[in-house]
Amino acid sequence: MAVPAQQAVPTLYKDEDQDVGVQYILQTKPVRHWLESFTDVHFGFTNNMDLTENAKTETALMISTVQAAFAPDALELKSGNTVSAKAGYRHQKFNYGKFTNKESTLNDADFDVSTFFFQSRYLAQERWITTLGVDYNRLLTGDKGEYDEFYDEYVPNLNIERRFKMGEKSILTASGGLNYHLSHVDPPQGNRNDRIDEILMLAYLREITGKLVLQPYYRVQFTQYTQNPNRQRKDIVQTIGATGIYSITSNVSMRLDASFEQRDSEDPSIADYQKFDAGVATSLQVRF
Repeated sequence: MAVPAQQAVPTLYKDEDQDVGVQYILQTKPVRHWLESFTDVHFGFTNNMDLTENAKTETALMISTVQAAFAPDALELKSGNTVSAKAGYRHQKFNYGKFTNKESTLNDADFDVSTFFFQSRYLAQERWITTLGVDYNRLLTGDKGEYDEFYDEYVPNLNIERRFKMGEKSILTASGGLNYHLSHVDPPQGNRNDRIDEILMLAYLREITGKLVLQPYYRVQFTQYTQNPNRQRKDIVQTIGATGIYSITSNVSMRLDASFEQRDSEDPSIADYQKFDAGVATSLQVRF
């Protein structure tokens, strides 16, 4: 049944409406959002820039992200579940040694990631979240100010997440994901970086105050390279970390994060590594 645009207010006493007429409460329609923009600047430290087993390089790292997407508000189904989708573009810049005396010697390692993406999301019973999407990533080097592509890939991806409410201010999430990287580099490498990622993650979200939340997490990724002619390369990457997020306004937030990561590879030609990262970031997200 359609909702009326206005509804008469009952009078409080006899002849109340004789001087000014019948009074109404206007019912405004909710404003739908269609577009989304996101900006994030992260400045931090890594103790293993090159992901090596020995002779680690410590340096500052700045990651700048801008994203714009067509992202209509979620559609609520008759079952109470919701479905949503977004499609857009994201650009990231990775700058090593930023604002330090190492910047001039490490900037040859700087690169950009250019991503076109599509993502659909289904929320069931406010507990299960299924996400299905595809990304197209291009890695660009900024040598002498000219952006040259040195790697590109298509990445179909699927993720299923289950939320468990742990009291009024805590949520535990468990998720499993599958990514398939269809890669390309210049010959003779070709598609030798094709791989399948299987990802498991546990995260605990705790509200400390109305504006501050803390999220420790554990993530493990099993990667199998599918186009290696000499051997079947398999890697295991484990990450443990924590993030603190403070909401300054509904659109602006700050966060502190720290993580420890370790890779073990069955391929003896690939370095096993350990690294520690930490940093601070500011984000701005606006919906139109």
